[in-house]
Amino acid sequence: MKTARKTFRRFPGIIFYPALLILLMMPGITTAADTCKIAFLDPLSGPVALVGEQVNRLYKFCVAQQNLKGGILGKKIEPIYVDTEFKPQVAVRKAEKLILDEHIDFLVIGSSSNIGIALAPVATKYKKILLNIGALSNIIQGQHFSRYAFRAIFNTWAQGAAYGAYYGKQSFTKFYLINPDYAFGHDFAEAVIAILKKNPKINIVADEYFPVGIKDWAPYLSKIKASGAEVIITSVFGTDTLTLLKQISQFGLKVEVGAYTAGVPSVLEAAGDAALGVVIVAGILNTDDSPTVVKTENLMHEMYKDHPDKDARYAYGVALDYVNGWNFFVAAVEKAGSFDAEKIIQAWEGMHFTSLNGQDVYMRACDHQLVLPMSVGKVVKGRNRYLGDNPYLGKPIAMISREEATIPATPQYNPLCK
Repeated sequence: MKTARKTFRRFPGIIFYPALLILLMMPGITTAADTCKIAFLDPLSGPVALVGEQVNRLYKFCVAQQNLKGGILGKKIEPIYVDTEFKPQVAVRKAEKLILDEHIDFLVIGSSSNIGIALAPVATKYKKILLNIGALSNIIQGQHFSRYAFRAIFNTWAQGAAYGAYYGKQSFTKFYLINPDYAFGHDFAEAVIAILKKNPKINIVADEYFPVGIKDWAPYLSKIKASGAEVIITSVFGTDTLTLLKQISQFGLKVEVGAYTAGVPSVLEAAGDAALGVVIVAGILNTDDSPTVVKTENLMHEMYKDHPDKDARYAYGVALDYVNGWNFFVAAVEKAGSFDAEKIIQAWEGMHFTSLNGQDVYMRACDHQLVLPMSVGKVVKGRNRYLGDNPYLGKPIAMISREEATIPATPQYNPLCK
């Protein structure tokens, strides 16, 4: 529209203005008001750019699928992909500029809890819905809660609680917890310990933390062996996952390992037999046979089957949880029948939804946290329909109930939860 106004002023006369009106009335011609503008904010450069790129591919998949259905409330989605550079101040600056200059309808994040915390006040200030489908720190929906922010994926507590609930029902009694030494690792361990302690037969022999980027695990593995632990539970991620699994195997340590990030195809391929038997948790496992899971994976594979990154060709790790969260968001907006934030809040609070794997989930009203059961799987050897012969995540072996997996709704966690 800005271009049209300049043209009209520069060339006085009436020919251009009627022509513009004719163009706007033509079928297939859309204006900004005819689209749903969504800003997707994640690190596309910097130390965790790989994570941002993976999440970005999921966004593009979700947008493409929704636009094939006609968009949201009849408006095609106009995505704006934003590089936060993994810097909260950059995320805030860019989000505010998009809100003021581009008049975006929604903000979305798929990683980086520091970004989620920074953007919550922005969502509140401008009354824009902030959809979180990947930043997992408990405090985002706790002490940093914004009524305009919704997390449509599990949080760190749910991951740790799922391990605690699963192993609390097994025959193992000695557990060694070893986690990265920052907020996420500590939150994860807190949940594991809280649930494991409910079984009086269980002994947590160590609760240890390590700096990210470990090259030599031998000092830690020596302590684990000396402790007599039967199970290691860890929230290790990235290259640390690969080096840990390989060195456990090389060290000859006979323990079971719970490491939720080990389900990524590239990690499994690189780890080889060292990954066999590793226990993984997620909201929705990529080996679930539910019809909607299989359909979603097939569509994702069709879109990215020629991508050089193997992880793009398959619903890696928690990819299905991202898609599920997006679907829930769309359903909430459609229930509200409006892009108005207040109407969406009213519609989404307490709303139930059938997830991709057929489970009943809902959005808790007091903290806007998705409440869902968690799936447990174990890495086995065999043939994956997309990746060929590799160790891969086998069929789900257990389901942890919503009640067992959900962070308690207490005022200490979030003052609005009573």
